[in-house]
Amino acid sequence: MHSAEVRVFPIDRQIVLVREVAAQLDKLHGDTATSFWKATAGELLDRVVGSGKDRASASDEVRRFFAAVQREMHTLTVTSPESTPKRQSAPLFAAQPITNLSVFGQV
Repeated sequence: MHSAEVRVFPIDRQIVLVREVAAQLDKLHGDTATSFWKATAGELLDRVVGSGKDRASASDEVRRFFAAVQREMHTLTVTSPESTPKRQSAPLFAAQPITNLSVFGQV
């Protein structure tokens, strides 16, 4: 019998999930957007830890997911006919860097 290692596909490369979260965040603003992101990040962190990664590695993966969502949102904004220069230049969470989100605990 052969031993095999199963690797979970990284969440930041799950394009359907990235696009779904980006589309939802694009509709939200302020505290509602922050609450949605924190809930999503917490769920993803639990999912990645549940797949066998340690918490630090899982936090890094959620950060990469967040970056992928930001890139997707930028793409949506740039390609959207109703986009405005203000939305293009202002990141969604500029006032609160991802390293300060409470879902990550101590980083």
